[in-house]
Amino acid sequence: MLSIRTRIVAASSIVFALVLAALAVGILRSFENASIAALDAQMQGCATALESELEEQKAEGGFPRLNELRHQIPAELSHAQFRLVDTAGTTLLADSLIALLPIEAWQSVQRNRHSVQFTTLVDRPFRSVWWYVDVEDGEHYALQIIAPLTQVASAVNRLRTLFIFALPMALLLLGVATSLIIKRSFRPISNIIDTANRINARDLTGRIPPGRSNDEIGALTRTLNAMIERLQSAFAAQKQFIADLSHEYGTPLTILRSELEFASARVKDAEAQESIRLGFSEIDRLKRMTDDLLLLTRLDSSEQLIARKPVRLDELLAESCRRMASLAAERSIALNLHIEEVCEINGDEDRLQRAVSNLIDNAIKYSPAGSTVGIQLGSDDTKVSITITDPGKGIPAEELPFIFDRFRRGALTRTAEPGSGLGLAIVQRIAELHGGRVRVESVAGKGSTFRIEFPNLKASG
Repeated sequence: MLSIRTRIVAASSIVFALVLAALAVGILRSFENASIAALDAQMQGCATALESELEEQKAEGGFPRLNELRHQIPAELSHAQFRLVDTAGTTLLADSLIALLPIEAWQSVQRNRHSVQFTTLVDRPFRSVWWYVDVEDGEHYALQIIAPLTQVASAVNRLRTLFIFALPMALLLLGVATSLIIKRSFRPISNIIDTANRINARDLTGRIPPGRSNDEIGALTRTLNAMIERLQSAFAAQKQFIADLSHEYGTPLTILRSELEFASARVKDAEAQESIRLGFSEIDRLKRMTDDLLLLTRLDSSEQLIARKPVRLDELLAESCRRMASLAAERSIALNLHIEEVCEINGDEDRLQRAVSNLIDNAIKYSPAGSTVGIQLGSDDTKVSITITDPGKGIPAEELPFIFDRFRRGALTRTAEPGSGLGLAIVQRIAELHGGRVRVESVAGKGSTFRIEFPNLKASG
């Protein structure tokens, strides 16, 4: 899709080209008409001079004398030719070329006195002037002068050639100038776009540079900054609310668990014990949910919570497998750890441990008894990858784009295992804080593969 700047430059160039083309055509026509009018004036002046010479010759005798008549033709009409015709239509004198033209009817010359018209002779355009001559003794003659339009056509062609070369140059200059002006005018918009791309729900501290203008761009900048201020306040209030809620939930849940433990020690009824056990389960689930909410809120608030130091991922994965071994054994799941090579990244070991444990925990929960969960560490020239594969039920294709959304739980996971829908969101956020990302490949009924990718320190170093 073309950018706004390109569309503006193209539109202005097209409009300017049409205007210039119309103007050029108008100028060419006006110039041609003016040149022909100037030629007509020269020819009529020449006809007047010839008429005066004919009157003098008539008075002096020896009428008409051709050489003396030729001296009356000015230099600018050196290529003009003339002839003299009497009332009977007889040619008294004529140049060789004009003699080829038919003689216009005398009645027409007598009626119009003077006439100017175009004519063609030997396939060349000429301008023709018929001039009514009235000499002494009441004798009347018709004088015709023709002049080639070669000079007029040559001048028009030179002007046309000038336009042909000048118009594209003018359009090019217009396009360059318009592009530069628009680029300079749109520079604040580029700053707005860059700032807006840096701003997200986790970091609303950025602001668009206000600039110095008080135009529409300045008003847009002020409006967007005010909107970001409101969003920052709203998100801050939301995060504070979640943090306060998570914190406040901790004490009541602790009290409820203590009361249930007290009741469990004194109640012997099996059904009551089952109810108490379910109560413990729900309290533990709520406790995990509040802890996860509080962790996410803290992770969203600032990257400074990440204590970066060199972390051996091979050792981290081995420790994660050791911690998850008892849960896997309860479900008859085997953990298969494969270390392709020793890998190290800069990061927070506790947060990374949490992310890996979440993925291994999910893989164990959704794998059938007697199966194996694969955990692999590898690297290439650009990234270090932790891959966790389970042979479980998989994730339907329509749910894959949303699995990292908070509180989002698919139909298969809701029915299979209890949870809060925050585990994968925590994994994704921890990966982002370490400059990495999480990728997933899954087919319903065939299992899932989660891969956390981090930048390779060896490549960047």
